[in-house]
Amino acid sequence: MPYIEVEELPEGTQEADVVSRAEYEAVVSERDSTIEQRDTALTRISEMEQTVRDTKAKYAEAVLNSGTKKQPSTKEDEKVPEPKLKMTTAQLFG
Repeated sequence: MPYIEVEELPEGTQEADVVSRAEYEAVVSERDSTIEQRDTALTRISEMEQTVRDTKAKYAEAVLNSGTKKQPSTKEDEKVPEPKLKMTTAQLFG
């Protein structure tokens, strides 16, 4: 049943709240925009969660494998003298 706007209601009719077509389309447009923003945010969140999982896995692997991998020694490492731990007072303050 179509709705019409009248100043006074004829007998036997009921009053109904209606909105104009422009207001309806504005609300629908706003709803669609909100849905699109939500979907974009959800996509970004899932991408960031995957990035966090990958980073955690990479870090865990690096920590677990750090003790097993030995880096090859270089000549510079061999030339560095070991620090002396025993010193006399004269050597320390002299």
